[in-house]
Amino acid sequence: MIFSEFLDAINSGRRDFKGISIGGVDMTTNHVTSLYSTFLTGVSLSEYDLSGINLSCSNLSGIDLSWANLSGADLSVVNLSGADLHDADLSGADLRTSNLSGADLSHANLSGVNLSGANLHKANLDSANMSNVNLSGANLQDAQLRDADLSGANLTNANLYRANLRRAKLTSTKLIGADLTRADLSDADLSSADITGADLTDADLTGAIQ
Repeated sequence: MIFSEFLDAINSGRRDFKGISIGGVDMTTNHVTSLYSTFLTGVSLSEYDLSGINLSCSNLSGIDLSWANLSGADLSVVNLSGADLHDADLSGADLRTSNLSGADLSHANLSGVNLSGANLHKANLDSANMSNVNLSGANLQDAQLRDADLSGANLTNANLYRANLRRAKLTSTKLIGADLTRADLSDADLSSADITGADLTDADLTGAIQ
């Protein structure tokens, strides 16, 4: 589908674009500001500029958004399970209660993102910039967070059961009431972190800075 056809379909009310291929065009310069409640499963939008776009309540499972610019985007209540978001810029985006289970967010910029209540079960967040992110109440069970920067992040009541936080930066991070049972925190930097009420049963803290 060429981009003009995509625009015409959007303007006519179509919202199901499962598996289609869209010609590479900067959506911001083509005045696409809202794709609310759209089906874009399996679509490739790698390297697209989608900054500030409204994709809330959409189904984007399996989508390719690697290297895409999604800064300031509304991605709340979105299904991004299995999505490829590696190296994407999501800074300042709203991802409240979204489903990112099994998604690849390695090396992504998630600074200042609202991920409260989000599902990140088995997500790959290795080397991601997650400074000042809000992950309160989020599910990060079995997530990969090796070398991730979580400085200043809010992980209050987050589920980090068996999460891999090896060498993660957790300076001044709020881990109040977080479940870190069997988590790998080896060589992590926990200086000035607040672990009040956190469950660290069987967690690996070998070499961790506390």
